[in-house]
Amino acid sequence: MNGARDALLEATKRPALRLLHRTRDGEALLVRLYLEAERYAERAAPWEPLLANAPRWLAAWLDRHRADERRHAELFAARLHLLAGDTRDDGRGGFDAISRRKLAALHRLVIRNAPLFAAGALVPALAIAWRMEEMGVRVFARHVEVLAGARPAAPLLPLLQEVLDDERRHARAARRCVERLVSDREQAALALLVERIDRIERRLGVTGAVVLWTWGGLLWMRAKLASFISR
Repeated sequence: MNGARDALLEATKRPALRLLHRTRDGEALLVRLYLEAERYAERAAPWEPLLANAPRWLAAWLDRHRADERRHAELFAARLHLLAGDTRDDGRGGFDAISRRKLAALHRLVIRNAPLFAAGALVPALAIAWRMEEMGVRVFARHVEVLAGARPAAPLLPLLQEVLDDERRHARAARRCVERLVSDREQAALALLVERIDRIERRLGVTGAVVLWTWGGLLWMRAKLASFISR
């Protein structure tokens, strides 16, 4: 079942990316989504207060991670300004509705699973960070591959590659952090937690892909209509 869903996701998101890159507004939409995600990560996720008692080594890693997210946001903001002259945060909480639903479900997982681990909420919060970084790797790797094939000279491509390299490093580091905190007897609980995190991601992933494809089509039709009217 997961294989079929993953195939559907790829079959939907890759054409959506190509379609969005056919218009300036489409690329701006993608960059704005990435910018909002990086700003949200830099501000910290809803469960971040639960990490207040993190050990020194973990707090140092979180600070470095947050600095990277801040730098990514600055890169995307600069690109968005060139595309649309707009980098404002409109105060609606950032993130699209699908992403907000996903984060709410993940927050519930943190609360529910914290008592299962000696390190408490640190483990589910970091497990989510690990799996979300892995998701980021898939998102940016897909975008890099699509853009390299369709528009290898695109200005956005080196930016995406830089962020992808960082996301891969983040994913490895987050996994090491989780492994450092989990004892042998907690491995089964961790495996079940990871499965639940991934299930939430898969459940909402196809919906997000369809939304992207729809937006790409609408923006392309709007550009074509504007061109027709101008003639």
